[in-house]
Amino acid sequence: MRDARPIVAGALALGVALAVAGCTSSPVGQTVTTAPTAAATAAATAGAPTPHAVSTPPPTPQLNGATPVEAPCAALVPLTVAQSIAPGYAPVTDWAPAADSPVAHLAALDGTVCAWKDAKTGHVLEVAVARPSDADALALKNDLVERSNSVPTYHEEAYFQVSEGAGEVNDFHGPYWVLAWSPDLYEPGDAAGLIASVHSGLDRLG
Repeated sequence: MRDARPIVAGALALGVALAVAGCTSSPVGQTVTTAPTAAATAAATAGAPTPHAVSTPPPTPQLNGATPVEAPCAALVPLTVAQSIAPGYAPVTDWAPAADSPVAHLAALDGTVCAWKDAKTGHVLEVAVARPSDADALALKNDLVERSNSVPTYHEEAYFQVSEGAGEVNDFHGPYWVLAWSPDLYEPGDAAGLIASVHSGLDRLG
């Protein structure tokens, strides 16, 4: 009798190939699942949990359908609010976010981008507000459910995560998308007053 093991192995390889070929990309983002490393494979074999797939990059909202947002930074985040996070913060005028940074996504939607910098530490606080289309807002929320942490204390649908030494808040206030980023945001509570201030400023805009 012929050895059946090569046939079984071939069938398994074909099944994996078909499964990979059947994957489709999101219209607003792309999910990339990297092959498990040797360490991850060994951990799985030992019964340890396997790391989750990473969504890279997050959905990129489209300018088409977005509504421009123009708001004075001082009305959204008064200096006293910014300095409650770090006392050395001072406003930065004509701030240009780094390319491909989280805040750059909101700037690309004709949103308002604000920044404060601490000259002593070099730390920056960025706050941006945009108004994406309903479809893009939904895609962003769905993505954040998978890759961030929900923060119910902000009283809206909001998320907080720390990545590469900086805290990032994604908050949805009515039709607005609010994003705050800073190395001085260590936990959700650090941004609570900041987000409340932005909400109040947006409500005054109508």
